[in-house]
Amino acid sequence: VEYPCELDLEELDDGVKVKYKLYAVVVHEGYSSHSGHYYAFVQASNHLWYLMNDERVHQVSVQTVLKQQRGAYMLFYRRVLSDSHNTHTDNHTDEEINVDES
Repeated sequence: VEYPCELDLEELDDGVKVKYKLYAVVVHEGYSSHSGHYYAFVQASNHLWYLMNDERVHQVSVQTVLKQQRGAYMLFYRRVLSDSHNTHTDNHTDEEINVDES
């Protein structure tokens, strides 16, 4: 299933347009819910996306996040409260981030 970075919806009660922004995707790799592996893509407060996979953390591009259509299990969106919200474009490439376990 395809999913966007932003959703534009109308409130049912008063017809007000409301925006939601994607901030996390949980992905399942495997043949059934009884086996396989789960990992997540999360957008940090600095607007960069990270792959959280067990003890490994990698910075990834938003394009990598949106390519998870086959295994996307859960999508998390947050409501954007104003029209003046800055939409940040992620042009970064994928890179590994070292996590200090001390």
